[in-house]
Amino acid sequence: LVRACSRAAVGANGPAGTHPAGTHQTRAFRRAASTPPRLPHNPATMAAFGGDDALGAMMAATLPRSTMSKDQMQSIANGARPKTARPKTARPKKDTKPWTKEDVTKLKKACKEVPSTVEKQQRWRQISGIVGRSKRECYDKYKELKEAQKTKNELKKTMTRAFEERLAALGLKEPAA
Repeated sequence: LVRACSRAAVGANGPAGTHPAGTHQTRAFRRAASTPPRLPHNPATMAAFGGDDALGAMMAATLPRSTMSKDQMQSIANGARPKTARPKTARPKKDTKPWTKEDVTKLKKACKEVPSTVEKQQRWRQISGIVGRSKRECYDKYKELKEAQKTKNELKKTMTRAFEERLAALGLKEPAA
């Protein structure tokens, strides 16, 4: 590495600054200096990972950078594809008992009692303890109730607006501005 760097810096015709292609040689020097040095296939390191087989060489070569175990590398060497991050798939819902009016009332009361300033996971853990159901069940039901309330409010606004327009059309009330 040192010889390659000094050759790239000095070049055939002197230092990089005096050679017409000095800029190119300086870039080559920077590139050579920035690449990490390759580890030699040290027999002692290879022996620690299973001798002089291909797997041992792979382990020795990737030792400082690898996060894989020897078993994982062995399975890849045998042709297995490495595990990669997969997008989350929708889990099938567990069979749960239906929500009763008392459960919904407990959920609403618990949501008011436990402040929203508490960390999210902790908050839903506390709410689920009060209601007597799982965190996920409580959270899903809460979202469902919120969506139902939002739909109800939108419908109410639409109906009120339509009712006022109808009254104005009949001349019984002034239209809202």
